[in-house]
Amino acid sequence: MKTKLIACIATLAIASVSQAELAASVIFSEDFGSLANGTGITTSNTGLTYVRIGTQGGSINAQNPSSFGSGASLSLVGPTGGSLNGFGVESGLDIGGLTVMEFDLRLGNTNGTFAFGLGSGNSFTGNSTFATAQGLYWFQITGGELQRRTSSWIAVDTIATATNYSIAIYSKHKRSRLSISEALVEQSTMEL
Repeated sequence: MKTKLIACIATLAIASVSQAELAASVIFSEDFGSLANGTGITTSNTGLTYVRIGTQGGSINAQNPSSFGSGASLSLVGPTGGSLNGFGVESGLDIGGLTVMEFDLRLGNTNGTFAFGLGSGNSFTGNSTFATAQGLYWFQITGGELQRRTSSWIAVDTIATATNYSIAIYSKHKRSRLSISEALVEQSTMEL
């Protein structure tokens, strides 16, 4: 079975926001700068701490110009089988308050599965499948459908190919609830 996914990510940013002051502190940001088109994305030429091309093809390269304006973006081409192609960031993220993950996304096709999440453990730094318990939240795009993980995958929305999306996920792990632009973010929950 051939599974191939092409996704472009222009800017990936993770910020922690203090509930008391609602002041953002950027934990990680990567805009892929002016990397030349086709340059392999590595931990040496970006701020990423994990990049893996599996044993069944695909690539993680810079696309320049980006689909999102000037500069480069990350182009992820999935494998032809079940071997993992992925990238990640490992940090000392304190997820006690509000955390925001933002990125731009453009799908080249809807084959395969693109998963992303926030949490801790070897799900974020290893080559094995993820453990639901290690994530504060998990999302996946499969067959053009955006899904979130609870005890099973639940459909959230449809994602079309050749369309630019800006995705922001607000999550809260500890402490009391917090109101953000009319939306309540309860303890151990997230808002998309």
